[in-house]
Amino acid sequence: MRIGEVATRCGVTVKAVRFYADQGLLGPVPRVGAYRDFRGDHVRRLRIVSHCRSQGFSVEEIREVIALLPKAGCPPANSMLALVDEKLADLTEQSQRLQMQISRLSETRRYLVGRVDTEDG
Repeated sequence: MRIGEVATRCGVTVKAVRFYADQGLLGPVPRVGAYRDFRGDHVRRLRIVSHCRSQGFSVEEIREVIALLPKAGCPPANSMLALVDEKLADLTEQSQRLQMQISRLSETRRYLVGRVDTEDG
């Protein structure tokens, strides 16, 4: 099937399909003339890639997931659990940093509002 149909089936853009294919995340995609000829296994991989991206996985992290894929089905649960735990730890750390930034920015805003009130008064 052509790239537009694959994109529609997986709910991603044509540009995203091209990017993931060029990154090697979909496996080898044969060509028929000038067009890529995507097959069912490419659609399956693209759905996994898309799901991983929606969970915040980087391309490198997705490579790790793809490396775990059997011929059919999902990656082994034990192997995926380790990757998911690592991602959760990363996101928790990012969230804590963001919360600190939000807190500092809120303090700065309160200070500035106080200055505006003083300067206007």
